[in-house]
Amino acid sequence: MDRYGRRHFLELLSVFSAAPEVTVFHGRHEIGAVDPAVLTCRVAGPRVLTLAGRSWRVTHVDWGRRRVWVEPTDLPGTARWLGIPQPLSYALCDAMRRVLLEGEPDRVRLSRRATARLGVVREDARGLVEDPHTVVVRHGDDQARWWTWAGGRANAVLTAALARVAPGLVDETDRFDNRYLRLRGDAGALDAALAAVRREFGDDLCGVRPEVSEEAVRRLKFAELLPPDLAHDTLAARLADHEAAACLVRRGVVTVLG
Repeated sequence: MDRYGRRHFLELLSVFSAAPEVTVFHGRHEIGAVDPAVLTCRVAGPRVLTLAGRSWRVTHVDWGRRRVWVEPTDLPGTARWLGIPQPLSYALCDAMRRVLLEGEPDRVRLSRRATARLGVVREDARGLVEDPHTVVVRHGDDQARWWTWAGGRANAVLTAALARVAPGLVDETDRFDNRYLRLRGDAGALDAALAAVRREFGDDLCGVRPEVSEEAVRRLKFAELLPPDLAHDTLAARLADHEAAACLVRRGVVTVLG
């Protein structure tokens, strides 16, 4: 009662009224905001964000105040979301994929500059999209990217599922963003791994729980009122899009050389 009674219920109200974002600071200077999912995914080594056109190493997270402090670094960002540290939805990323595949948009009139730029983007993405399959692009003998165009939360589910059935297949140092998963070893093993995912978790993948950091669980608001498993499940649910991940598992995969 002393902690959550009386005016302390305002903290509970803020759970529903506040935007689900964490503000990023370098010293006293506000750089921007990130989705909490960027800070709760487990990473190997320092947690690095890409924001405001450069990389930042996370030094401290204040979950109660929804603030994170960073310092500049030359390390590549391990939580990159198309240059914006936000996990995009499956609907948006799939729309991006379809725009890259299809001709001129039906209901949108593009300027000459936009048309020219769209042509450049499509040329850059050549070989990364194919309908109805997803694409694995090999880079040498032991590196590849699986271009899912599924969004960050679906890719978090796929990463966790593959880590369960095929340990080491997903690169632990730079695992995924909104568009792809980074793979290691034999990229041809992905087909067998996806079949194993279907056998292990079924068609809906609802049994897959994305990994979250222990620090994020400890800092979860009202975490002390929850059993540890429920606290983990709460954060994992915020990171997950099981429906989109299941859709990707059912698609075929083609492999090309980068």
